[in-house]
Amino acid sequence: PLIVRDVLIIGVGGSRARRVSVAAYDKRTGELRWEAGQRQVSMASPRLAQLGGREQVLVVNQDAVSGHDPDSGAVLWEFDWPGITSANSNVSQAVPVGSNRVFISKCYGAGAALYELDAQPGGTFTARQLWHRPRVLRTKITNVVMHDGYAYGLSEGILECVEVATGERVWKAGRYHHG
Repeated sequence: PLIVRDVLIIGVGGSRARRVSVAAYDKRTGELRWEAGQRQVSMASPRLAQLGGREQVLVVNQDAVSGHDPDSGAVLWEFDWPGITSANSNVSQAVPVGSNRVFISKCYGAGAALYELDAQPGGTFTARQLWHRPRVLRTKITNVVMHDGYAYGLSEGILECVEVATGERVWKAGRYHHG
């Protein structure tokens, strides 16, 4: 769960008949404040970020990544990030990069990608892929760490460093399994 001011935000999911991507509850009373999206939940936790000059909750769903307004749940942007929770799951969090970019990674041959958010009228954004590299930062169960323009993480269990601006591998060493 993620706490933002007075609400607890959590990925929900559900059945085909009633599916909700993310919901917010009053952190003191448990009263439902809002629900948003219709995607199945993944194994990644929601994350608060400031992107495009706007506070938003980053959510990695079973088959997409989205940004939501923390006060209403409104979907601000979304892009496909294929996966099936029972076999090809999305487990790593989306990571904010700079003022308007989102980094995402996963195992199962997907690798890593960097998206840029472009502001649109009405306060929403379009997400444009800057690069996608299937052979770098194939994270599984773990997340990456960003530092000085580089992403560090376990890629198929091997420690790896990637330049965020280009997606190019800088180095890879050490076998640690999946963390």
